[in-house]
Amino acid sequence: MTLFELSSYTSFTMECFRIDWQPRLSFKEAASLPEAKRPGIYALYETSEWADEPFVSYIGKSLDLRSRMIQYQQGDSSHLQDISKTSVSLGIIYHYKNNIASPVTEERLKDIEKFFISEIKPKENKKDKDLGYQGVPVIVVNTGKRPYAKNGKIAKVMSHDTEFLKLLKDNLSSSDW
Repeated sequence: MTLFELSSYTSFTMECFRIDWQPRLSFKEAASLPEAKRPGIYALYETSEWADEPFVSYIGKSLDLRSRMIQYQQGDSSHLQDISKTSVSLGIIYHYKNNIASPVTEERLKDIEKFFISEIKPKENKKDKDLGYQGVPVIVVNTGKRPYAKNGKIAKVMSHDTEFLKLLKDNLSSSDW
C-alpha cells in the first residue's frame, strides 16, 4: 500500500511533503551546497553536556536558504549565542501534488515551518511554542540525515493526525517506517 493509497482513507485532503535533510554543517558549508539555492526549512543545533548528539534549538524557513545562511554567517541573528558553536541542517522541501514532486510555495513553506515548531518545540522558537499547528493537514516524510530533537531523532514520517500515523504504521513494514 502506498502513501497516496493510504491518504484516500482520510476524510479530508492532506498535503504530502518530503523533506531531504542535509548533514549538519557550518553556515559557510551549508551556503555552498547546490541545494541551498532552493526554498526550505533549516534546523539550528546546539550542543549540551547531557545530550549525546547536538539537538535542534531553532527551526526557521527561507525561500533562499543560501542567503539566509550567509546572513547567519555574518552574525544576523537574535537567537544565537555563539555562531562558532552552532551548526545547521538544511531541509529541502518537495510538495507532492497528483503524485508529482515540485518545489514548495511560500505559503506551504510557512505551514511546514509552523508544523515543525509545534512538533519539535525548539527552545529558541519561543513565540510559536504554544500556538500549536493550525495550518493545512499534512504528512511529512523526512529523508536524509534527520535532525535530533531533545527526545531523539525526528520521526521519518510525521503528521498532525495521530490516527493517520497509526494507520500508516499498521500498514507499512518496520523497514519502511
